Amino acid sequence: AVLLQIRRGSEYAQVQAGDPVPAGLPYVQVVDPSSMVVNANINQVDVERIRVGAKARIRFDAFPELAVPGHVYSVAAMPKSSNSSRGSFLKEIPVRIKLDQMDPRVIPGLSVSVDVIVEEEEAPAVAPASAVFRDAHASTPYVFVKSSAGWDRREVQTGVASYTHVAIRGGLKAGEIIAEERPPDLTAIERKPSTS
Repeated sequence: AVLLQIRRGSEYAQVQAGDPVPAGLPYVQVVDPSSMVVNANINQVDVERIRVGAKARIRFDAFPELAVPGHVYSVAAMPKSSNSSRGSFLKEIPVRIKLDQMDPRVIPGLSVSVDVIVEEEEAPAVAPASAVFRDAHASTPYVFVKSSAGWDRREVQTGVASYTHVAIRGGLKAGEIIAEERPPDLTAIERKPSTS
């Protein structure tokens, strides 16, 4: 069983013997440590991309090196209610993530962050999104690859992209050095694409 927090005076604290508990307020939660879930909230803007069964990766604030696989177990149909003024313009949807693998360090009540994988693919290389350029007059993206003579422009075939990285399907190999900004000279920032 996990003791929950209740309001004590002007702050929240874990319930203790002797605390008055208002009717209808949960103060203890019974969990099965062999089958644990993460209760999370997502912005209503992102809920259209979340599907039940989608793979997820759970990271723990207490153990930064620990990443546990999981999947989306349920997505609520309605936004949760909020007592704050923030809730009047920012709606959040409750989502439950089930852990697919357990670790002895994982105990109930830990704070976590969750990455839900909405799309993925295998690619020879992954590059920073800022290193892939597109011109208005040409639809083919390109990068600048470092060579003995300086920087060579090279067209690439891109795949799945996030806000920060782009999968490179062709035109670039992992380990090649590319410029993260248009290189007027050799002072451009260098970044190596990583393997996927």
